[in-house]
Amino acid sequence: MNAVLAAAEITGAEAVHPGYGFLAENARFAEICEECGLVFIGPPPSAIRLRWGNKSEARRTVAAAGCRSCRDRTVPCAAGRRGWSLASAVGYPVILKASAGGGGRGDAPGVQRP
Repeated sequence: MNAVLAAAEITGAEAVHPGYGFLAENARFAEICEECGLVFIGPPPSAIRLRWGNKSEARRTVAAAGCRSCRDRTVPCAAGRRGWSLASAVGYPVILKASAGGGGRGDAPGVQRP
């Protein structure tokens, strides 16, 4: 964050695009940009917190707003074999998604697929 903000100051930038990944998912970075007088090219901090902070809460918010979403069956579970057994019970196709982040880096350390 500091390097991006310093580069913006040095170059006289008026706006910051966070790219993809870490800074794009950081609500505090969006707030700091605004505090520094920079336009944050992306969603407002409140939307970032909702979307990337807790996916289950984001799903409830969308439903409460009356928006339709994909039909699903949400089954909370810990990473590992229990997730795979629940997927088999629910039926395929299935998407296993971290409810609070996950980082898009694949399986948790030590998780073995069946």
